[in-house]
Amino acid sequence: MSRRDGDALPLTAAQREIWLAEQRARTALDAYRIGDYLEVHGPVDAELFETALRRVVDEIDALHVNFVDHGQEPLQVVREAWDWEPHLLDLSSEPDPRAAGLAWMARDRMRALDLSSDPLFSFALISLSPTHHLLYQNHHHLVMDGFSLSLVRRRLTRMYTALAAGGPVSRSPFRSLDELVRSDADYRASRQFTADRSYWTERLADQPEPAQLTGRAPRSGSGPRTVVEPAVLRVDALRARATQAEVHWSRPLIAAAALYVHRLTGDRDVLIDLPVTGREGAERTLLSTPGMTANTVPLRLAMRPDQRWHDLVVEVAQEADAALAHQRYRSEDMLRDLGLPGSTGAAFPLVVNIMVFDSPPSFAGHPATLHYLLPEPTTGLALWVMGRRGDKELRVELKGAPQTWSEDELAVHQRRLIEATGDTSTRNQED
Repeated sequence: MSRRDGDALPLTAAQREIWLAEQRARTALDAYRIGDYLEVHGPVDAELFETALRRVVDEIDALHVNFVDHGQEPLQVVREAWDWEPHLLDLSSEPDPRAAGLAWMARDRMRALDLSSDPLFSFALISLSPTHHLLYQNHHHLVMDGFSLSLVRRRLTRMYTALAAGGPVSRSPFRSLDELVRSDADYRASRQFTADRSYWTERLADQPEPAQLTGRAPRSGSGPRTVVEPAVLRVDALRARATQAEVHWSRPLIAAAALYVHRLTGDRDVLIDLPVTGREGAERTLLSTPGMTANTVPLRLAMRPDQRWHDLVVEVAQEADAALAHQRYRSEDMLRDLGLPGSTGAAFPLVVNIMVFDSPPSFAGHPATLHYLLPEPTTGLALWVMGRRGDKELRVELKGAPQTWSEDELAVHQRRLIEATGDTSTRNQED
Protein backbone atom coordinates (compact mmCIF):
# COMPACT_ATOMS: atom_id res chain seq x y z
CA MET A 1 0.00 0.00 0.00
CA SER A 2 1.26 3.45 -0.83
CA ARG A 3 0.68 5.07 2.55
CA ARG A 4 -1.27 8.30 2.46
CA ASP A 5 -1.81 10.19 5.67
CA GLY A 6 -5.45 9.98 6.72
CA ASP A 7 -6.46 6.94 4.68
CA ALA A 8 -8.97 4.87 6.65
CA LEU A 9 -9.36 1.10 6.55
CA PRO A 10 -11.85 -1.19 8.28
CA LEU A 11 -10.59 -3.49 11.01
CA THR A 12 -10.05 -7.16 10.35
CA ALA A 13 -12.26 -9.54 12.32
CA ALA A 14 -9.31 -10.30 14.64
CA GLN A 15 -8.67 -6.61 15.28
CA ARG A 16 -12.35 -5.96 15.94
CA GLU A 17 -12.41 -8.59 18.69
CA ILE A 18 -9.34 -7.08 20.37
CA TRP A 19 -10.89 -3.62 20.11
CA LEU A 20 -14.14 -4.77 21.70
CA ALA A 21 -12.35 -6.69 24.45
CA GLU A 22 -10.25 -3.71 25.45
CA GLN A 23 -13.23 -1.35 25.33
CA ARG A 24 -14.99 -3.67 27.77
CA ALA A 25 -11.95 -3.94 30.02
CA ARG A 26 -10.95 -0.25 29.87
CA THR A 27 -7.63 -0.96 31.51
CA ALA A 28 -3.97 -1.33 30.53
CA LEU A 29 -4.00 -5.11 30.87
CA ASP A 30 -0.94 -6.67 29.26
CA ALA A 31 -3.33 -9.23 27.75
CA TYR A 32 -3.59 -6.68 24.92
CA ARG A 33 0.17 -6.28 24.50
CA ILE A 34 2.48 -8.70 22.75
CA GLY A 35 6.24 -8.67 22.74
CA ASP A 36 9.57 -10.40 23.11
CA TYR A 37 13.22 -9.66 23.56
CA LEU A 38 16.36 -11.08 22.01
CA GLU A 39 19.23 -11.48 24.48
CA VAL A 40 22.36 -10.91 22.41
CA HIS A 41 25.73 -12.16 23.63
CA GLY A 42 28.01 -9.86 21.67
CA PRO A 43 28.50 -6.20 20.76
CA VAL A 44 25.68 -4.15 19.22
CA ASP A 45 26.28 -0.76 17.60
CA ALA A 46 23.52 1.51 18.99
CA GLU A 47 23.61 3.99 16.10
CA LEU A 48 23.49 1.23 13.48
CA PHE A 49 20.72 -0.51 15.42
CA GLU A 50 18.59 2.63 15.38
CA THR A 51 19.18 3.10 11.64
CA ALA A 52 18.14 -0.49 10.90
CA LEU A 53 15.15 -0.29 13.23
CA ARG A 54 13.79 2.91 11.70
CA ARG A 55 14.02 1.41 8.22
CA VAL A 56 12.18 -1.73 9.33
CA VAL A 57 9.39 0.20 11.08
CA ASP A 58 8.99 2.34 7.98
CA GLU A 59 8.38 -0.83 5.93
CA ILE A 60 5.50 -2.08 8.10
CA ASP A 61 2.06 -0.60 7.41
CA ALA A 62 0.56 -2.08 10.57
CA LEU A 63 2.89 0.13 12.66
CA HIS A 64 1.55 3.28 10.99
CA VAL A 65 -2.06 3.28 12.14
CA ASN A 66 -4.22 4.69 14.90
CA PHE A 67 -7.77 3.66 15.76
CA VAL A 68 -10.81 5.90 15.87
CA ASP A 69 -14.46 5.21 16.60
CA HIS A 70 -16.88 7.25 14.49
CA GLY A 71 -19.92 5.81 16.21
CA GLN A 72 -20.78 3.07 13.72
CA GLU A 73 -17.63 1.00 13.90
CA PRO A 74 -13.92 1.64 14.54
CA LEU A 75 -11.51 2.37 11.71
CA GLN A 76 -7.74 2.22 11.47
CA VAL A 77 -6.37 5.46 10.12
CA VAL A 78 -3.02 5.54 8.37
CA ARG A 79 -0.17 7.85 9.34
CA GLU A 80 2.34 8.34 6.57
CA ALA A 81 5.13 8.96 9.09
CA TRP A 82 5.64 8.91 12.86
CA ASP A 83 7.48 11.12 15.28
CA TRP A 84 8.81 8.36 17.55
CA GLU A 85 12.06 7.42 19.24
CA PRO A 86 13.50 4.01 20.13
CA HIS A 87 14.69 3.60 23.71
CA LEU A 88 18.48 3.32 23.96
CA LEU A 89 19.24 2.41 27.57
CA ASP A 90 22.62 1.79 29.19
CA LEU A 91 22.03 -0.11 32.44
CA SER A 92 25.55 -1.44 32.82
CA SER A 93 26.13 0.56 36.02
CA GLU A 94 23.09 -0.95 37.77
CA PRO A 95 23.76 -3.47 40.61
CA ASP A 96 21.87 -6.10 38.58
CA PRO A 97 21.67 -4.83 34.98
CA ARG A 98 19.56 -7.69 33.65
CA ALA A 99 16.99 -7.40 36.45
CA ALA A 100 16.82 -3.66 35.84
CA GLY A 101 16.21 -4.30 32.14
CA LEU A 102 13.41 -6.77 32.83
CA ALA A 103 11.81 -4.33 35.28
CA TRP A 104 11.93 -1.56 32.68
CA MET A 105 10.25 -3.82 30.11
CA ALA A 106 7.51 -4.77 32.59
CA ARG A 107 6.74 -1.10 33.19
CA ASP A 108 6.73 -0.32 29.49
CA ARG A 109 4.29 -3.16 28.80
CA MET A 110 1.78 -1.63 31.23
CA ARG A 111 2.21 1.90 29.87
CA ALA A 112 -1.13 3.46 28.96
CA LEU A 113 -1.65 4.04 25.24
CA ASP A 114 -4.06 6.37 23.47
CA LEU A 115 -5.22 4.27 20.52
CA SER A 116 -6.23 7.38 18.61
CA SER A 117 -2.89 9.22 18.72
CA ASP A 118 0.03 7.22 20.16
CA PRO A 119 2.42 4.94 18.28
CA LEU A 120 1.16 1.49 19.23
CA PHE A 121 4.62 -0.05 19.53
CA SER A 122 7.84 0.28 21.49
CA PHE A 123 11.40 -0.81 20.74
CA ALA A 124 14.48 -0.68 22.93
CA LEU A 125 18.16 -1.54 22.88
CA ILE A 126 19.03 -2.23 26.52
CA SER A 127 22.78 -2.47 27.06
CA LEU A 128 23.81 -4.54 30.10
CA SER A 129 27.51 -4.57 29.19
CA PRO A 130 29.53 -3.97 26.01
CA THR A 131 28.86 -7.60 25.01
CA HIS A 132 25.44 -8.22 26.54
CA HIS A 133 22.27 -6.57 25.19
CA LEU A 134 18.50 -6.98 25.21
CA LEU A 135 16.67 -6.12 21.97
CA TYR A 136 13.07 -5.49 22.99
CA GLN A 137 9.89 -5.09 20.98
CA ASN A 138 6.40 -4.54 22.34
CA HIS A 139 3.17 -3.89 20.42
CA HIS A 140 -0.48 -3.43 21.05
CA HIS A 141 -2.25 -6.61 20.01
CA LEU A 142 -4.42 -4.58 17.64
CA VAL A 143 -1.50 -4.18 15.25
CA MET A 144 0.65 -7.25 15.80
CA ASP A 145 0.45 -10.95 16.71
CA GLY A 146 2.98 -13.64 17.58
CA PHE A 147 3.64 -14.65 13.98
CA SER A 148 4.30 -11.01 13.13
CA LEU A 149 6.83 -10.69 15.95
CA SER A 150 8.97 -13.26 14.18
CA LEU A 151 8.65 -11.40 10.85
CA VAL A 152 9.81 -8.15 12.45
CA ARG A 153 12.63 -9.82 14.38
CA ARG A 154 13.92 -11.63 11.30
CA ARG A 155 13.82 -8.50 9.14
CA LEU A 156 15.57 -6.38 11.80
CA THR A 157 18.32 -8.98 12.17
CA ARG A 158 18.90 -9.15 8.43
CA MET A 159 18.77 -5.36 8.04
CA TYR A 160 21.30 -4.77 10.83
CA THR A 161 23.58 -7.55 9.54
CA ALA A 162 23.58 -6.12 5.99
CA LEU A 163 24.30 -2.58 7.21
CA ALA A 164 27.07 -3.79 9.54
CA ALA A 165 28.72 -5.64 6.64
CA GLY A 166 28.38 -2.63 4.36
CA GLY A 167 26.46 -4.71 1.85
CA PRO A 168 23.18 -4.16 0.04
CA VAL A 169 19.89 -4.39 1.89
CA SER A 170 17.35 -6.73 0.36
CA ARG A 171 13.99 -5.45 -0.77
CA SER A 172 11.24 -5.39 1.87
CA PRO A 173 9.42 -8.74 2.02
CA PHE A 174 6.28 -7.25 3.54
CA ARG A 175 2.93 -6.92 1.82
CA SER A 176 0.59 -4.01 2.41
CA LEU A 177 -1.99 -3.65 5.17
CA ASP A 178 -4.85 -3.08 2.76
CA GLU A 179 -4.09 -6.50 1.22
CA LEU A 180 -4.38 -8.04 4.67
CA VAL A 181 -7.70 -6.29 5.28
CA ARG A 182 -8.99 -7.31 1.85
CA SER A 183 -7.93 -10.93 2.41
CA ASP A 184 -9.91 -11.00 5.65
CA ALA A 185 -13.00 -9.52 3.98
CA ASP A 186 -12.72 -11.97 1.07
CA TYR A 187 -12.52 -14.91 3.47
CA ARG A 188 -15.60 -13.80 5.40
CA ALA A 189 -17.55 -13.62 2.14
CA SER A 190 -16.28 -16.99 0.88
CA ARG A 191 -17.60 -20.53 0.75
CA GLN A 192 -14.73 -21.54 3.03
CA PHE A 193 -16.07 -19.23 5.74
CA THR A 194 -19.48 -20.89 5.45
CA ALA A 195 -17.91 -24.36 5.56
CA ASP A 196 -15.82 -23.41 8.60
CA ARG A 197 -18.88 -22.06 10.41
CA SER A 198 -20.80 -25.26 9.68
CA TYR A 199 -17.92 -27.39 10.97
CA TRP A 200 -17.68 -25.53 14.28
CA THR A 201 -21.43 -25.24 14.79
CA GLU A 202 -21.79 -29.01 14.39
CA ARG A 203 -18.69 -29.81 16.44
CA LEU A 204 -19.77 -27.66 19.39
CA ALA A 205 -23.56 -27.93 19.12
CA ASP A 206 -23.85 -29.81 22.43
CA GLN A 207 -20.81 -28.21 24.02
CA PRO A 208 -20.28 -29.31 27.60
CA GLU A 209 -20.13 -26.95 30.54
CA PRO A 210 -16.62 -25.47 30.86
CA ALA A 211 -14.36 -27.43 33.19
CA GLN A 212 -13.99 -25.74 36.56
CA LEU A 213 -10.30 -25.99 37.37
CA THR A 214 -10.73 -24.15 40.66
CA GLY A 215 -13.59 -24.22 43.11
CA ARG A 216 -12.97 -20.67 44.27
CA ALA A 217 -14.75 -17.66 42.86
CA PRO A 218 -12.54 -14.90 41.40
CA ARG A 219 -11.19 -12.49 44.01
CA SER A 220 -12.23 -8.85 43.78
CA GLY A 221 -9.72 -6.60 42.07
CA SER A 222 -6.84 -7.69 39.91
CA GLY A 223 -4.57 -8.62 42.81
CA PRO A 224 -0.80 -8.97 42.62
CA ARG A 225 0.75 -10.46 39.49
CA THR A 226 1.52 -14.13 39.91
CA VAL A 227 5.01 -15.33 39.10
CA VAL A 228 5.87 -19.00 38.76
CA GLU A 229 9.37 -20.15 37.87
CA PRO A 230 9.42 -21.88 34.45
CA ALA A 231 9.88 -25.64 34.50
CA VAL A 232 11.85 -27.88 32.17
CA LEU A 233 10.20 -30.74 30.31
CA ARG A 234 12.22 -33.52 28.73
CA VAL A 235 10.68 -34.53 25.45
CA ASP A 236 12.25 -37.95 24.84
CA ALA A 237 9.16 -39.82 26.07
CA LEU A 238 6.84 -37.52 24.11
CA ARG A 239 8.77 -38.08 20.90
CA ALA A 240 8.85 -41.83 21.45
CA ARG A 241 5.09 -41.97 22.00
CA ALA A 242 4.51 -39.71 19.00
CA THR A 243 6.59 -42.06 16.85
CA GLN A 244 4.55 -45.03 18.03
CA ALA A 245 1.32 -43.26 17.11
CA GLU A 246 2.79 -41.76 13.90
CA VAL A 247 1.79 -38.24 14.92
CA HIS A 248 3.52 -34.92 15.57
CA TRP A 249 5.38 -34.87 18.90
CA SER A 250 3.16 -32.06 20.25
CA ARG A 251 0.07 -34.29 20.16
CA PRO A 252 1.07 -36.41 23.20
CA LEU A 253 1.69 -33.18 25.09
CA ILE A 254 -1.83 -31.94 24.35
CA ALA A 255 -3.17 -35.38 25.26
CA ALA A 256 -1.37 -35.20 28.61
CA ALA A 257 -2.95 -31.79 29.29
CA ALA A 258 -6.40 -33.17 28.47
CA LEU A 259 -5.80 -36.19 30.68
CA TYR A 260 -4.77 -33.87 33.51
CA VAL A 261 -7.98 -31.84 33.20
CA HIS A 262 -9.97 -35.09 33.18
CA ARG A 263 -8.30 -36.35 36.35
CA LEU A 264 -8.63 -32.98 38.06
CA THR A 265 -12.32 -32.44 37.28
CA GLY A 266 -13.73 -35.88 36.45
CA ASP A 267 -15.12 -34.46 33.18
CA ARG A 268 -15.20 -36.92 30.30
CA ASP A 269 -15.87 -34.23 27.66
CA VAL A 270 -12.79 -32.00 27.76
CA LEU A 271 -12.11 -28.80 25.82
CA ILE A 272 -8.56 -27.56 25.22
CA ASP A 273 -7.96 -24.18 23.58
CA LEU A 274 -5.19 -24.12 20.99
CA PRO A 275 -3.72 -20.79 19.75
CA VAL A 276 -3.21 -20.67 15.98
CA THR A 277 -1.84 -18.15 13.50
CA GLY A 278 -5.09 -17.85 11.54
CA ARG A 279 -2.92 -17.89 8.41
CA GLU A 280 -2.64 -21.56 7.48
CA GLY A 281 -4.31 -22.48 4.22
CA ALA A 282 -4.60 -18.84 3.19
CA GLU A 283 -2.95 -17.09 0.27
CA ARG A 284 0.68 -15.99 0.64
CA THR A 285 -0.43 -12.46 1.56
CA LEU A 286 -1.01 -13.59 5.13
CA LEU A 287 2.41 -15.22 5.39
CA SER A 288 4.33 -12.05 4.57
CA THR A 289 2.29 -9.31 6.20
CA PRO A 290 2.81 -8.19 9.79
CA GLY A 291 -0.53 -7.59 11.45
CA MET A 292 -3.14 -9.18 13.68
CA THR A 293 -4.74 -12.44 12.49
CA ALA A 294 -4.14 -14.74 15.49
CA ASN A 295 -7.00 -16.93 16.66
CA THR A 296 -7.69 -19.87 18.96
CA VAL A 297 -9.50 -23.10 18.18
CA PRO A 298 -11.02 -25.55 20.66
CA LEU A 299 -10.08 -29.22 20.66
CA ARG A 300 -12.93 -31.36 21.95
CA LEU A 301 -11.77 -34.66 23.38
CA ALA A 302 -13.75 -37.61 24.73
CA MET A 303 -12.14 -39.17 27.81
CA ARG A 304 -13.18 -42.77 28.55
CA PRO A 305 -12.24 -45.02 31.52
CA ASP A 306 -11.19 -47.84 29.20
CA GLN A 307 -9.29 -45.62 26.76
CA ARG A 308 -5.74 -46.59 25.89
CA TRP A 309 -3.11 -43.84 25.85
CA HIS A 310 -2.28 -44.58 22.21
CA ASP A 311 -5.92 -44.11 21.23
CA LEU A 312 -6.12 -40.77 23.07
CA VAL A 313 -3.03 -39.49 21.24
CA VAL A 314 -4.49 -40.53 17.90
CA GLU A 315 -7.77 -38.81 18.78
CA VAL A 316 -5.89 -35.62 19.67
CA ALA A 317 -4.03 -35.73 16.35
CA GLN A 318 -7.24 -36.20 14.36
CA GLU A 319 -9.04 -33.47 16.27
CA ALA A 320 -6.12 -31.05 15.88
CA ASP A 321 -5.83 -31.68 12.14
CA ALA A 322 -9.54 -30.98 11.65
CA ALA A 323 -9.44 -27.86 13.81
CA LEU A 324 -6.41 -26.45 12.02
CA ALA A 325 -8.15 -26.91 8.67
CA HIS A 326 -10.86 -24.52 9.93
CA GLN A 327 -8.64 -22.17 11.92
CA ARG A 328 -9.53 -18.87 10.23
CA TYR A 329 -13.04 -18.91 11.72
CA ARG A 330 -12.99 -16.69 14.79
CA SER A 331 -13.48 -18.35 18.17
CA GLU A 332 -15.59 -15.36 19.22
CA ASP A 333 -17.89 -16.06 16.27
CA MET A 334 -18.22 -19.66 17.47
CA LEU A 335 -19.54 -18.48 20.82
CA ARG A 336 -21.98 -16.05 19.23
CA ASP A 337 -23.22 -18.73 16.81
CA LEU A 338 -23.92 -21.02 19.75
CA GLY A 339 -25.52 -18.28 21.84
CA LEU A 340 -22.92 -18.66 24.57
CA PRO A 341 -22.10 -15.66 26.75
CA GLY A 342 -18.68 -14.58 27.90
CA SER A 343 -15.18 -14.88 26.45
CA THR A 344 -13.33 -17.77 24.87
CA GLY A 345 -11.14 -17.88 27.99
CA ALA A 346 -14.21 -18.74 30.07
CA ALA A 347 -15.64 -21.19 27.51
CA PHE A 348 -12.34 -23.01 26.92
CA PRO A 349 -10.54 -22.60 30.25
CA LEU A 350 -7.21 -24.34 29.51
CA VAL A 351 -5.01 -22.91 26.76
CA VAL A 352 -2.08 -24.97 25.46
CA ASN A 353 0.28 -22.81 23.40
CA ILE A 354 3.24 -24.68 21.85
CA MET A 355 5.96 -22.64 20.14
CA VAL A 356 8.97 -24.44 18.69
CA PHE A 357 11.62 -22.73 16.57
CA ASP A 358 13.65 -24.26 13.76
CA SER A 359 17.10 -22.99 14.76
CA PRO A 360 18.86 -21.02 17.49
CA PRO A 361 18.39 -17.27 17.00
CA SER A 362 21.37 -15.01 16.38
CA PHE A 363 21.99 -11.34 15.76
CA ALA A 364 24.61 -10.29 13.24
CA GLY A 365 26.42 -13.57 13.85
CA HIS A 366 26.38 -13.30 17.64
CA PRO A 367 24.59 -15.99 19.68
CA ALA A 368 21.26 -14.91 21.10
CA THR A 369 18.42 -16.24 23.21
CA LEU A 370 14.80 -15.46 22.43
CA HIS A 371 12.44 -14.67 25.32
CA TYR A 372 8.70 -14.19 24.84
CA LEU A 373 6.95 -11.76 27.14
CA LEU A 374 3.91 -13.80 28.06
CA PRO A 375 0.65 -12.05 28.97
CA GLU A 376 -1.42 -13.31 31.85
CA PRO A 377 -4.80 -14.67 30.73
CA THR A 378 -7.88 -12.80 31.89
CA THR A 379 -9.58 -16.10 32.78
CA GLY A 380 -8.59 -19.75 33.01
CA LEU A 381 -5.07 -21.14 32.68
CA ALA A 382 -2.54 -20.90 29.87
CA LEU A 383 0.23 -23.46 29.42
CA TRP A 384 3.11 -22.10 27.34
CA VAL A 385 5.61 -24.61 25.97
CA MET A 386 8.66 -23.23 24.16
CA GLY A 387 11.82 -24.69 22.68
CA ARG A 388 13.87 -25.38 19.57
CA ARG A 389 13.39 -28.24 17.16
CA GLY A 390 15.69 -31.12 18.10
CA ASP A 391 16.25 -29.96 21.68
CA LYS A 392 15.96 -32.51 24.48
CA GLU A 393 14.22 -30.05 26.77
CA LEU A 394 11.33 -27.62 26.53
CA ARG A 395 10.64 -24.59 28.72
CA VAL A 396 7.20 -24.80 30.33
CA GLU A 397 5.42 -21.89 31.98
CA LEU A 398 1.92 -21.84 33.43
CA LYS A 399 0.06 -18.52 33.57
CA GLY A 400 -3.19 -17.78 35.37
CA ALA A 401 -5.48 -14.82 35.94
CA PRO A 402 -4.16 -13.16 39.14
CA GLN A 403 -7.67 -12.56 40.47
CA THR A 404 -8.34 -16.32 40.34
CA TRP A 405 -5.04 -18.09 40.96
CA SER A 406 -2.40 -17.68 43.64
CA GLU A 407 1.28 -18.26 42.99
CA ASP A 408 1.24 -21.44 45.08
CA GLU A 409 -1.75 -22.85 43.19
CA LEU A 410 -0.11 -22.19 39.83
CA ALA A 411 3.11 -23.84 40.99
CA VAL A 412 1.19 -26.98 42.04
CA HIS A 413 -0.68 -27.14 38.72
CA GLN A 414 2.52 -26.62 36.75
CA ARG A 415 4.29 -29.44 38.60
CA ARG A 416 1.35 -31.80 38.14
CA LEU A 417 1.06 -31.00 34.45
CA ILE A 418 4.73 -31.83 33.98
CA GLU A 419 4.22 -35.08 35.87
CA ALA A 420 1.19 -35.88 33.69
CA THR A 421 3.41 -35.97 30.60
CA GLY A 422 5.28 -38.89 32.13
CA ASP A 423 2.26 -40.66 33.64
CA THR A 424 0.11 -41.48 30.67
CA SER A 425 -1.81 -44.50 31.91
CA THR A 426 -5.59 -44.39 31.82
CA ARG A 427 -7.76 -45.53 34.66
CA ASN A 428 -8.35 -49.14 33.68
CA GLN A 429 -6.02 -49.97 30.83
CA GLU A 430 -2.48 -49.12 29.75
CA ASP A 431 -0.68 -49.37 26.46
